[in-house]
Order: sequence, then C-alpha cells, then structure tokens
Amino acid sequence: MTFKYAIDTFQYCGWAIGSNQTYDHFKALIQREEDWRCRIAMAPGFSFYLPFNIPVWGIVERDHIHIDNHLNFVFHADQGKIIGVAAYPVRDNFQFTKVGSIITMHGPVKWFLKGTFHDITPHSHYEPLPWLWPIIAVWSLMSSFLTALALSCCYSCYIRPKMMKELLKLKKKNN
Repeated sequence: MTFKYAIDTFQYCGWAIGSNQTYDHFKALIQREEDWRCRIAMAPGFSFYLPFNIPVWGIVERDHIHIDNHLNFVFHADQGKIIGVAAYPVRDNFQFTKVGSIITMHGPVKWFLKGTFHDITPHSHYEPLPWLWPIIAVWSLMSSFLTALALSCCYSCYIRPKMMKELLKLKKKNN
C-alpha cells in the first residue's frame, strides 16, 4: 500500500488468497493468533519507521471465512513528518473468502495536524478554498473591464474610422 502525504483519499488494496498457507494466515489474523504488522517511513529519506498493526475482523467458518474488508487509515503529521498512524476495521461489509478468491480491502485515508483531529489542510479537496472566491471575483471583473476597454479601443481606433471612410466613399459615389 502507498499513501500520499497530507492527501485525504480513498485506499483500495487487493490480496489474492492463492494458497492454503495464505488462507490459514488470514484465519490466524481473524482469531488474533497472528498480527498484520506494518511500518511507514516517518519522512522520505528517513531510516526511522513508525510501526502500526492492521487488525483483521471476521468470522471463521468450517470451509470459508468472512472478512470485514473496510479499513480506515488515520495519519497525524507535523512539518512534513508522520508522527502517528493507525488502521482499524469498520463493520459494514463482510466478504466471503476461500482459497482462490481475492480480498478487496478499501477505506478512507484521513490526515490530521500534529496530535489533534484538525484537518492537516484547512479545506476539503472537493471544495475551493474560502479565500479563493474574492480573488476569482476580482479577476473576473478585471478581465471583463479590460476586454471591454480593448474592444472599445479597437472600435474607436480601427473599425469606426474604416466605416466612416467607406460611408464617405458611398456618399461621393451617390452624388
């Protein structure tokens, strides 16, 4: 899995259950006999890693398992460094799994500032910044005014004199 720093997004990950060994590993994860241990670099170029576990929630049946495939990822960051990370399952959908199937894990990735639950960026990635609206309005008014000024200069300096010249020619021709 890869994560983009400070970008709230949605994560997708597929894991093929291609052997009995992999299937047994997921059974052990569900029964808490094993851990899915991960680590993430604190920052690019750092050799310091933050450890975290990804808990797997599910139900083990005799010949198959049901795995909750929704995971939330939470990151805390400060000045370009990751200072905390967690992953946890959210019960919404259990996926039927046996040898030969693919588990499709998915869920949101959310970034927070320092040790708080304040967004790392002051805006949503789906809405423009609040301070951007006045800039857009001023820019639109300025470009409308400059376009009108350019058109009026073009008319008074080029089009009108040309039209007057043509009208005078026609007037002389008719007289």
